[in-house]
Amino acid sequence: MDIRRVTAALGGLYFIWGSTFVAVMVGIRSVPPLALTSLRYGLAGALVLVWARRKEGPLRASPRGLLDASIAGFGMLVVGTGTIAWAEQRISSGLAALLVATVPLWTVVLDRLVNGVRIGLVTWLGLGAGLFGVALLLNGGGSVSVVASGAVVLASLGWAGASLYARRTAPGGRPLTTAGLQMLTAAGLLAVASLAGGEYARFHALTFAVGGAFAYLVVVGSIVAFLSYTWLNANAPPALVSTYAYVNPAVAVLLGWLLLGEHVGARTAVAGLAILASVVLIVTARSPRARATVLQFPARVREAALSRAA
Repeated sequence: MDIRRVTAALGGLYFIWGSTFVAVMVGIRSVPPLALTSLRYGLAGALVLVWARRKEGPLRASPRGLLDASIAGFGMLVVGTGTIAWAEQRISSGLAALLVATVPLWTVVLDRLVNGVRIGLVTWLGLGAGLFGVALLLNGGGSVSVVASGAVVLASLGWAGASLYARRTAPGGRPLTTAGLQMLTAAGLLAVASLAGGEYARFHALTFAVGGAFAYLVVVGSIVAFLSYTWLNANAPPALVSTYAYVNPAVAVLLGWLLLGEHVGARTAVAGLAILASVVLIVTARSPRARATVLQFPARVREAALSRAA
């Protein structure tokens, strides 16, 4: 593990997951949201497990391992991603992404309550700047669905809680198997929810754009990005990992404007700058938690990281 790998994985998340908000908005034109998410993770999970068989040996998991994967998959992919896809029927992709910026706040609060982690002042300032940007955008006028917006905030809480749970329970040495099981269990739960909600009657004819969006969600959004997130979640401080939720909105707002014609005003631009500024504060914050994690790195990586932080 090295700093360059952390930087590459985090940079990928910054762009990829920001773009998936737009891809979901395109996909739900033809495929209902829960069904779209179920199909997305079902196919991605199967492909990841095939890969895991080649890289990590025979597939095996204890009953406890399956339970842990199911809980993490439920929180992150059913409550998290599934709810966001549902909400994008009622709110714009940029607004949904901005609301997901509450993930770092939930992460900090849960990490404090569960693990007793103390957070430095600079990190809190970063979180405050990000939430200020979100509040500024939400107060920009226009009709906003309170139900959908509240659902995204709750989805963010579910994602943050499940991520912390996964950090504590994920078995070492088999990240591909773990991620594949999380995706497949989530796909099954989402399929049940989709059938129960009567989504089977709301499919429309597929278009080239919808097919392309679905392929992007499976290969790039689910396999590449989720595996990067799984690796980061086990190897980097939670406050650093969760900064993707502050960059994703800026990417989603920009792509929503370019590709979907979503409105972007001066207030949105100011909010985006506040969100990006929060990333700088959080990433550069030298919290005790971040230093403790760095000290677990190999000597060569540790020395390079500490020299940069000095």
